[in-house]
Amino acid sequence: HGILDPRLPTIVGWDFGVDDPTSLVLGQVVSEDSMHIRWIDEHEARGQSWEYFHAFVAGLWAPIVREVTKLDLIHYGDPSGKNRESALTSWISNLRSREPQIVIIHQPQCGSMLEWIDFVHNTIRKGHFEVTSWCTHLIDTLNNYHWPTDSAGNPVPGKQLPQHDEWSHASSALRYV
Repeated sequence: HGILDPRLPTIVGWDFGVDDPTSLVLGQVVSEDSMHIRWIDEHEARGQSWEYFHAFVAGLWAPIVREVTKLDLIHYGDPSGKNRESALTSWISNLRSREPQIVIIHQPQCGSMLEWIDFVHNTIRKGHFEVTSWCTHLIDTLNNYHWPTDSAGNPVPGKQLPQHDEWSHASSALRYV
């Protein structure tokens, strides 16, 4: 097979950026039981509207996935994407209103951020986490995802959340899947 397996469902994780980049990750579910996902592609941009991302997904990823798998993409996103902007609309409602519809599943996250990080570490250890070479930014993100440090560069003691910076958005998009 090529990069897409025609037998597998294809998913998109969305991390909606407001003052930060919006990050999308495209993957295929190899096994739902073990949450084995093969991450295939990614796209991240800062300062772009929901229209831009709708055009990107509907114009590039959706037709390719439909051609290969005969299935539609399944979208998962940050629950904050349903928050209203100044125009009193949300990214989630806007994406659903435009043809072709992009319906984002935005259930509240299961578990804490630290539980999610443990889950991903275990998934990687079991060999159930694949990232293709097309995902150069995701690979960089995973290599640079880090904890807060003090002025000497040492980890801050205690239970801390990972640093929210340029490397955290693609990881957040993974978390919503």
